Amino acid sequence: MQKIINQNLISYKTVLRTYNETISDNKEVLVRQKEIIITDVKTTQKNIFLPDEIDGCPISDIGDSAFENNDSIEHVTLPKQLKNIRKNAFKNCKNLKTIDITASVNLIEDSSFINCTSLKEVSLFNDVLVIFDKAFDECTQLEKINMPGTSCLLNKDVFDNTAFY
Repeated sequence: MQKIINQNLISYKTVLRTYNETISDNKEVLVRQKEIIITDVKTTQKNIFLPDEIDGCPISDIGDSAFENNDSIEHVTLPKQLKNIRKNAFKNCKNLKTIDITASVNLIEDSSFINCTSLKEVSLFNDVLVIFDKAFDECTQLEKINMPGTSCLLNKDVFDNTAFY
């Protein structure tokens, strides 16, 4: 059974993002949207299902070190509108086995999954994805990377010390 993590266990900050969006007839409009950055998650749950939004605002980023050193989690389902996984987001999550990285994610920063020694499978669903240095370094059990239709820009040493090195 899928259970969304208790929002009381999530620390986050709200940011205001401004960007241009093209609408009909190639007209551009300025869009301002409040978005959530997850800054810290304290949980002992094995299966994490992050909500798509908090307080009516979409979760856009898993922030720097948000899950770092969490030995409980084994599987993570990310929010549908997530855009970025920041540095060290899942660093040293030694029992993390699988993660589905949604189609909305464009960026996986340096060392995001470094030393996730139980990570066996990663699914990447975006058409264009940038993965920075050592994102999956020391994921020694990584056996499978699902990338249906995904084009990636991989920086150096993304899969250092894995079977894909």
